[in-house]
Amino acid sequence: MISPRDLHVLRMLRNLGRPLPLLLLFDIVVVVAYVYFEQRWLALPNLPLSIGGGGLCVLLGFRNNISYARWWEARTLWGRIVNYSRCVGRQAVAYSSVADQPQDRGLIRDTRRRIVYYQIAYVNSLRCQLRGQDPWPELAPFLSKEEIDSLRGEKNAAAEIQRRMALLIQESCRRGWLDAIQLGLLDSGLTELANAQGGCERIKNTPMPRHYDYFIRFFIQVYCVLLPFGMVANLGLLTPIGSSLLGFGFLALESIGRDLEHPFDNSVHDVAMTSICRTIEINLKQYLGEANLPAPIEPVRGVLWLVTARAVEPCATPSPASVTRVSSSPMSRPVTSTAPAAIGSSSSCASASARPTVPCSSSPTTAGSLPGRTSCWRSRMAASWMNLPARRIPQARRTEPCRSACVSGVVGSALGQGRAPTGPRHR
Repeated sequence: MISPRDLHVLRMLRNLGRPLPLLLLFDIVVVVAYVYFEQRWLALPNLPLSIGGGGLCVLLGFRNNISYARWWEARTLWGRIVNYSRCVGRQAVAYSSVADQPQDRGLIRDTRRRIVYYQIAYVNSLRCQLRGQDPWPELAPFLSKEEIDSLRGEKNAAAEIQRRMALLIQESCRRGWLDAIQLGLLDSGLTELANAQGGCERIKNTPMPRHYDYFIRFFIQVYCVLLPFGMVANLGLLTPIGSSLLGFGFLALESIGRDLEHPFDNSVHDVAMTSICRTIEINLKQYLGEANLPAPIEPVRGVLWLVTARAVEPCATPSPASVTRVSSSPMSRPVTSTAPAAIGSSSSCASASARPTVPCSSSPTTAGSLPGRTSCWRSRMAASWMNLPARRIPQARRTEPCRSACVSGVVGSALGQGRAPTGPRHR
């Protein structure tokens, strides 16, 4: 998400890419042919440019409103995920101390930690699913290797994590650590999280109607090509300036709509889900009393997107001091949990042994690395915002094809948007 406080005209121009320079070059060619080579037939002063421009403004307004509505709904859904994640974590920590018998105290602490870590793993898994990334390195600090391996065959890892969390809460109620009212409140929070996940998946799997993109883009291309013919008789040598300024306005508005219509598209314009997940992680770990908290993600040169490689914290692994859940547990995939540690412990998981560090594939390893669609000229705008070289980071392939221009020939070549698909898009 771009969050600059000042206006950068040069960055805006670089964001538009080739269409604007090609339009300026086309205007110069028309002016030179009209003024110096006396090609008077190029002057078409009776073109209804004002009427056509007004109609295009109305179409662009409708399209941009729809695009922003999609983006804002996605941000609202993630705001709900933040709120209900805090509620679930707070309730799990506060309610699970009902039966504080000495023999169950350790298991209660371990269950608290597992529920909270399940919730952190849930939001990170959902983020990676929406972006089409590999979630397993992101889940390594919060789940054991056995749990991650059992999740690899799931079609919806986030939903499976939430199911396991629900079964763990149900088991806590069966043991007497939660009463029926507290169980209902926790289940209500999980239901709201599932509803928010469904809303995000609906936005992700329902793209904008193509005619909102193709036809409006085609009309803008035609309009920009006709601009110099309608202005050259009155403006003369000043035609490139006037035509380019009008073209810049229409191209910029069209670019805004395309940038916002995919809020989970792994670009600098999407919802800052990485930062939101980090906030949830910090808040929920504070509920557990942990002192070793990760740092919040801050904008880098006006972009709240880049993340330096963070150290993967060790998670629970089986050890001789492990406590195995009883066979009567409703969990369909029993996992051996380690002996619990104190709630105020600074370690991330109750484990005496640390797991090997797993690099995160969904985050850049350096501040200059940019994931995304760098094969497309529009993707290079991310580097222009921070004056950094754009480099592709290997990501999980997506099935959605890369958007390409629908117009070829004179119009497409004049504006430089008649490009071919560049392969699968990444997030």
